[in-house]
Amino acid sequence: SDNFKEALKIDFLGINITNPFKYDAYKACDELDISSQLTGVVNTIIKKDGKLVGFNTDFFGFDKLINYHEIDVKNKNVIIVGNGATATTIQKVLEQYNPKNIIKLVRNLRDENEYPISEYLKFKDYEIIINATPYGTYPNFKDSYLFSLDKFTKIEVLIDVIYNPKNTPLLLSGNKNIKKVNGLMMLVSQAAKAASLYLGEDKTELIEEVYKKLNLRLTNIVLIGMPYSGKSTIGLKLSEKLSYTFIDLDEEMKNNQHDLNSILKMGTEADFRRLEVEYANKVSSKTGQIISTGGGIVTSSIAMNYLKRNGLIVFLDEKLEKLIQRIDDTRPLIKNKEDLVRLYNERKHLYLQYSDLIIEDIEIDEVVAKLNEYINN
Repeated sequence: SDNFKEALKIDFLGINITNPFKYDAYKACDELDISSQLTGVVNTIIKKDGKLVGFNTDFFGFDKLINYHEIDVKNKNVIIVGNGATATTIQKVLEQYNPKNIIKLVRNLRDENEYPISEYLKFKDYEIIINATPYGTYPNFKDSYLFSLDKFTKIEVLIDVIYNPKNTPLLLSGNKNIKKVNGLMMLVSQAAKAASLYLGEDKTELIEEVYKKLNLRLTNIVLIGMPYSGKSTIGLKLSEKLSYTFIDLDEEMKNNQHDLNSILKMGTEADFRRLEVEYANKVSSKTGQIISTGGGIVTSSIAMNYLKRNGLIVFLDEKLEKLIQRIDDTRPLIKNKEDLVRLYNERKHLYLQYSDLIIEDIEIDEVVAKLNEYINN
């Protein structure tokens, strides 16, 4: 609080406030907009005629997120995880849309309708879960969420206010049929609202354009598929077409003598797979990359979860007949047609399980078109 009071002495026209000072900012303001009055939270202050005027642009941001992603809250049971300023704002936004019930799962109880996180199973019939905590935010990645969703049989929507990583532990939970939304639209929308306040002109018409560009730029495109399916070739062409950095995971490992051929001289395939997990973890923390993976990476759920953090998983589903025609002596696990067919049968279901997008017509222009369509929608 003392630090925040010192900051207010600086000569400024406008400032943005983040946690843990949003409640202090609310108390410091001379005037408040409606969203700040509703939430008791301020994240933007404008100096006007010598007075501090407070706004909560997160209110606008989360409202935009709900509407842009067409999330139906009416008559739904909602869990908000957390009870900080962001959770308060989210609750007030949701109340506009007449949910059936809202409860909070928290570490420290403060108000009514709050329950310890350990009691999450009491609410396993709820339809919407929203994470309003910093849990799993870059660089403090987490491998799993605060609680398991395995027994939540009625979940329809998962929302996480975090946007880095793109796919948080919460969003990596549950099945593919659940709508999953991160906090990028909220971030862009609240920023546009704040910019409008600072500049005195409406910048909110830029929200969707900026969101789509950022969404694409913050996404790694991870290519999976059988050996000989063209991942490296397509990946390099994609990187040139989209101005992304190209990462060939096999080549990265080979440069450090960690490729499968080198490892098998002194160790086993299992040793190679353990190293492959480490490399997947390392490259997944960055964004704006085309990542070509080894054909067997899908045998490790840990590696795939790392790649999914910021990744759109694209399965290049080449026909088996074409794969057979491309057999050479470069793959230690494929010596003949029988080896390839066996691996194909062992792995095909894993490629389908982990993929977000399946591409059968593997031509560069077609791949780019399908990627743009998928990401923008």
